[in-house]
Amino acid sequence: MNGCRIGFDIGGTFTDIILFDQNEGIYHSTKTSSTPRDPSIGAVDGVAKILQQTSRQGLEVDYLSHGTTIATNAVLEGKLANCALVTTRGFKDVLEIGRQRRPQQYSFHAVKNRILVAREFRFEVTERVNYRGEVTTPLALEELCGIASSLKEKGVEAVAISFLFSFLNADHEQAAKAYFQANCPNLDVYLSSEVLPEYREYERTSTVVLNAAVAPIVSRYVGSLEAQFSEKLDIEVGMNLMKSSGGVMPSSQVQSRAVETVLSGPAAGAIAIAYFGGLAGYDKLIGFDIGGTSTDISVVVDQKPRITSEGSIGGYPFALPIVDISTIGAGGGSLAYLDVAGGLHVGPESAGADPGPVCYGSGGLVPTITDANLCLGRLNEHFFLGGEMPVDKVAAEKAIDQQIAKPMNKSLANACQGIFDVTLANMVRAIRVSSIEKGLDPREFSLVAFGGCGAVFTADVAEELGIKTVIVPQDAGLLSAKGLLVTDHKNDYSRTRISILGGTDKNALIGFFDEMKAQARAEFKKDNFDIGDLKFLYSLDLRYSGQAYEINVPIFGEVEEITFDTVRDRFNESHRRLYWWSDSKRELEIVNLRISVISLVPKATPELLPLQQADSGHAIKGNRPVFFKQYGEYCGTTVYDRRELRPGNHIPGPAIIESFDTTVVILPINTAKVDGYGNIIISVEG
Repeated sequence: MNGCRIGFDIGGTFTDIILFDQNEGIYHSTKTSSTPRDPSIGAVDGVAKILQQTSRQGLEVDYLSHGTTIATNAVLEGKLANCALVTTRGFKDVLEIGRQRRPQQYSFHAVKNRILVAREFRFEVTERVNYRGEVTTPLALEELCGIASSLKEKGVEAVAISFLFSFLNADHEQAAKAYFQANCPNLDVYLSSEVLPEYREYERTSTVVLNAAVAPIVSRYVGSLEAQFSEKLDIEVGMNLMKSSGGVMPSSQVQSRAVETVLSGPAAGAIAIAYFGGLAGYDKLIGFDIGGTSTDISVVVDQKPRITSEGSIGGYPFALPIVDISTIGAGGGSLAYLDVAGGLHVGPESAGADPGPVCYGSGGLVPTITDANLCLGRLNEHFFLGGEMPVDKVAAEKAIDQQIAKPMNKSLANACQGIFDVTLANMVRAIRVSSIEKGLDPREFSLVAFGGCGAVFTADVAEELGIKTVIVPQDAGLLSAKGLLVTDHKNDYSRTRISILGGTDKNALIGFFDEMKAQARAEFKKDNFDIGDLKFLYSLDLRYSGQAYEINVPIFGEVEEITFDTVRDRFNESHRRLYWWSDSKRELEIVNLRISVISLVPKATPELLPLQQADSGHAIKGNRPVFFKQYGEYCGTTVYDRRELRPGNHIPGPAIIESFDTTVVILPINTAKVDGYGNIIISVEG
């Protein structure tokens, strides 16, 4: 082992790269511009750049982890593989019927999302399994012959098979898969009983179809990227890809689990704040990740990100476990404009990496959040990307003045502050949705700023929400990439087995868990993991009898030690926190059994350094005018070089702390200090 591990995360504006040298115990970081037309170009260039900066060779890399938006972009842009659906006769329109919800409830002009599989690509076959898993109508294999011919004629790349009640009895799906593999050898076949063996046919069908639609695209991308790493950089180690659930998987699993990468990128950030925040002694955290195109909000309690199985992308549901992340269209590149009535709006449209903000000088004409922060003095025109990237402040001022300030009869500074305030209001509202509306009080949490633009806004956001502590980690602008190097390999397994809790046979329950554990061991062994070191986390989805939706309740310890009374108490506690009521006498129903199976990866634990003197004068790099609404004008503000700050240093506000990856804004009445891990801790007063 050479001890060289690389994580890279491709964002809308920049590609972030982190290299950890296990021998030296040091993190190295860099950024390159993303290349939206072909993301692999920016990725290869970025990895080449960090290898050059650290005088490393590609052959020295023994671990490579990637957060990708390929599946995300494919779904949102509608650039999906040509796929088909084969389902039980009478159910070909389940994707179209869905849950019978209007996309915009009160709009007469609402337009439904494009159906993932056009009707001409949906096929029915005679078969039926009942709600007990019993075959009532055998599978008509002869009907598959005509379907196979149609699939070939239509040039279908992948087919999803979703039969009714296949989560209880998958024999018909398996038989259909075997037929297509024998007669259409170039066709990728995916089964709902393998991708999501749970009830609710709409969500199950949507999930397996999403997998079929993105798998060929993600597989080609991963194969091409690994080939480029090998040919251009001599990196021979296989990639690991970040999953939406907060684990990584080897590239060998992409073909069968591609749908698990649809929310890949933001999940790594949540894992990072859970890990590094836990080291620093914080167990209640709200992650606040502002990149070039969006803001991602995550919640961590007891060093674990909140997980949900109610995900969707582009309006298409998928019921796999995912890190619960809320995303809004507010990033550094979000466009600021006036509507026909003269009202100011910011986002969700973004200038992205190409053409980017006006100040980039790459063809952007509409002012953005980045342009406004530059004009307010929060950003340094001479220190973008550590001074590597020249920007044009005059062009930004001109665009805001002409398009925002003059039409609103405001000064340039007030127009820029207006852009900032509109964005701030959107961000505060999104955090309230992620916390207060889910039974959590944000005042009990610390706010973690990361992403390139996170620390520019975080103190203002905390002040609005009554949050007292803001944490800006080391490498905050690249924290998602850093999270890729502390994320464990993880697979999730589930099975629907509905029963009344009090009447459930505990031994039968343990038997179902044992079957899932055996499946997990076989799959991890196939990918060359040491199955003796696997960690199993158990949980149950439960509901009050008669309810339509469930709450996930973890089982601590081994499943053999489970007691139904403990499960009931935990469910009622969760129900009370979420909905403000519970009924301890009401009957509970088990719906789904779940296991998360984890293979731990070596983690780089940063050294806890001793605290030094409070005086931070040695780190001052200059002074510049910054507009603060607390003063209503520009005021001289001390600027610090983060590289020169030491543990124990105190920084009074107002202040700006600069590093190549992010800028930290400390408001006039706030103070900050540096802890032993190099985190900047801002105490918020307001």
